Amino acid sequence: MLLKYYPLYVQNQDLIGWISIPEFDINYPVVQCSNNKYYLTHNFEKKYNCWGTPFIDYQNTVNPNDQNIILYGHNSSVFKNRMFAPINAYLNLDGFKKAPVIKFDTIFNEGYWKVYAIFITNSEAKDNNGYCFDYMIPKFSKKAFCDYINEINKRALYYTGVDINENDELLTISTCNYSFKNARTVIVCRKIRAGETNKVDTAVAKINKSPLYPQAWYDKKKISNPYNNLYK
Repeated sequence: MLLKYYPLYVQNQDLIGWISIPEFDINYPVVQCSNNKYYLTHNFEKKYNCWGTPFIDYQNTVNPNDQNIILYGHNSSVFKNRMFAPINAYLNLDGFKKAPVIKFDTIFNEGYWKVYAIFITNSEAKDNNGYCFDYMIPKFSKKAFCDYINEINKRALYYTGVDINENDELLTISTCNYSFKNARTVIVCRKIRAGETNKVDTAVAKINKSPLYPQAWYDKKKISNPYNNLYK
C-alpha cells in the first residue's frame, strides 16, 4: 500500500483509492465493498448520507488491476457542485478540453488517465428497444476489447483524439444523467502508458455529428432515431 493512504485506510478498510479532477473540484476517496448498494447511501465514515461515496464495482480487483475498473458516483441536476455533478461538463467538448486527464490512484499505485470517450446510455432495457449496452465489463479477450471500443465509438459525443489499444487499462466512470429517466453518463478513460506524458492535444478533438443514443433519448426530444432498427 502507498504510505500516503495508510491514515485513511486505518479509518475505513474499504478504502481502495482516490479520484481527483482539480479543474472541476472533484477530490474524493474511493471505496469498495461486497456489493454495489451500500456506498450509494453511506459516506466514508459509514454514516447514512444521500450523496454516498464514490466506489468501484464489487467485482473489480486491483493490484494488479482488472483491465477495466468501473467507478460509480452520484450526480445531480440541481446541486452543481455536489459529488460527481461537475462531471456534467464533460457532456460538452469544452469540458473535455478543460480537463482531458483524470487522476485516479488505487491504494497500491498512482495513475493518470486520459479521457477517451463520453456517452449517454440507458440503465433499463425498456428505454432502448429491449437492449442495454454492457459497459461494466472488468476483463476482455482481445477481440472482445475491440468490439467494446467499437460500441463506444458509435456512442461517443465527440472524438477526443486519444488513441487506445487492447493492451490499455481502462477507467470507466458511471454516473446519473438527466436527459431521460434512469439515464447514465459514462466516461471512458485509458491509463497513461509507461514513458508517455500526460499531455493531450485537445485541438484535434471534434464533435461526433451523429452519436448513437438510447431510444428514450430520441423519444424525449421528439426526434426520429436514425439507428431505429439497430437492435430490433
